Amino acid sequence: MSLALGAMTNSVNLFGREVIL
Repeated sequence: MSLALGAMTNSVNLFGREVIL
């Protein structure tokens, strides 16, 4: 569960960075 949550957070962070850039 912890790994899945971390992967989801990482994906959201990457997506947010791409949108900002």
